Amino acid sequence: MPQNLKFHLTLCAVVVLLLLGCSKTDNTNSTETESTEKEKEKEPTENVENQVAFTELNLIDGVSTTAKPNHTVIIDTVKGTIIDVFASNAKTLNANLKVENMKGKTMMPGLIEGHYHLASEVEEDTKVGEISLKNMFRQGIKTVIDLEEVIESGEHGFLGFKSTMRWNLREARQDKKMEKIILKSIAAFSNSEGGKLLIGVADSGEILGLQEDYNTLKEANKDHFELHLRNIVNNAYGKDYATTYIEVNFPVIEESEICEINIKVGTKPLFLEVTDKNGQKHKKFFVRSGNSSQDLDIAETAEYVKRRFGNTK
Repeated sequence: MPQNLKFHLTLCAVVVLLLLGCSKTDNTNSTETESTEKEKEKEPTENVENQVAFTELNLIDGVSTTAKPNHTVIIDTVKGTIIDVFASNAKTLNANLKVENMKGKTMMPGLIEGHYHLASEVEEDTKVGEISLKNMFRQGIKTVIDLEEVIESGEHGFLGFKSTMRWNLREARQDKKMEKIILKSIAAFSNSEGGKLLIGVADSGEILGLQEDYNTLKEANKDHFELHLRNIVNNAYGKDYATTYIEVNFPVIEESEICEINIKVGTKPLFLEVTDKNGQKHKKFFVRSGNSSQDLDIAETAEYVKRRFGNTK
């Protein structure tokens, strides 16, 4: 598996297939260039009647850690397909093409599959991996993210690791404080731009699995783990939030199950009730800052909520 690839979550990531029908790369060989030009002369004029070029937009391609500025995406509005993607200053548009200026807007052309073990599938059978990727492409998926490679990229603003949900590894005992840490991370992602939280993964990226947590449950399996997870989220943020804004999966990596929680961007601020050293309960507001979750004071919270969520009731 490649070790030098870096990937971004929620917006990010990976082993990438951009099957976008992009134009061929320029060839420095003069003979081939002349041959190509002659072939182009024989080709019929491109029919762009049903095509629209969205120009000067910010592009989320699933490869870069940030959106790429000043890009163009050409789409066939009848077939519903992506014709081309390129930097806006790289090509001259057909004069008959309908153009929509998208300056200041952001586009993700196609779906991103963020729950897939491409590397291991290809290692087992290259042909099987190829077929899987082609099927995804037909379904509108243009970027594939291998979760193992995502973990290797390390924690960041859209990706967090937690070793356990219930078990305190240092003290070797069940600890309710661990659950509060999970709830804090979920709130921070929701109050920010969403993200992915992986339980059963150490800060270093080492795969720990969920067995320690499983052993604290009535039945040691992923079903009871998810049931308990959803119960604590229900109690903290309500059933509507738990069913609408989080998605829970249990991928297997290095023969160990981990828990993958995908947190959507929240539409309302989430506050977590905590108990201080004096036993007093109060609510805290958390946001994602780099690779950690930070709480804001009262003034900072008021300003952030106003800016991020507008007028909320």
